[in-house]
Amino acid sequence: MDQSRACRGQDRTQATVYEQQGECVMEWQDISTAPKDEMVPVLVAFDHDADPCQDPSDPRRLTDYSTHAESGDYLSGRGVAIAIWRDSWEENEGWESGIRYTMPAAWWNYVDGDAGDHVVNAIAWMPLPAPPAIKAKGVEG
Repeated sequence: MDQSRACRGQDRTQATVYEQQGECVMEWQDISTAPKDEMVPVLVAFDHDADPCQDPSDPRRLTDYSTHAESGDYLSGRGVAIAIWRDSWEENEGWESGIRYTMPAAWWNYVDGDAGDHVVNAIAWMPLPAPPAIKAKGVEG
C-alpha cells in the first residue's frame, strides 16, 4: 500500500487517497478536516444521536447542529449521505418585527446541486469518487 501515490483524477483535499493494487482507495477522515467550501460536496458518515444537544462549554446553549435539528429537519439515525457545508447566515422574522438572528454554519444534505432541507450531524468524510466513464449510445470511440 503506497500512500504517497495519489489516484489520478481524484480531489485529494485533506483526505487520505492512495492506490492499492491499481485501485483507488479513500479512507474516512475526521469531519474536522473536511473542506468547508459551499461549492464542494463530500460523502459524509452521520450519526444524529452522537450530538450532545447542549453545548459542552455552556449548557444553556444548543450545539450548532441542534440549533438546526430542533425544527425536525435533519437526517435521523446513522448512515452516509452526500453533504455540503453551509456557512452561517442571517434570518429575518419579517420586516415588520425587525427581529434578525444568525443561524450557525452546518453540514446539509446535498440535493440537485444545492444544499438540501436537512441538516446532517456529520462525523467523518471522504471525497466523492470520480464518476465512471460513460459512452453515449451510438458514439464510437
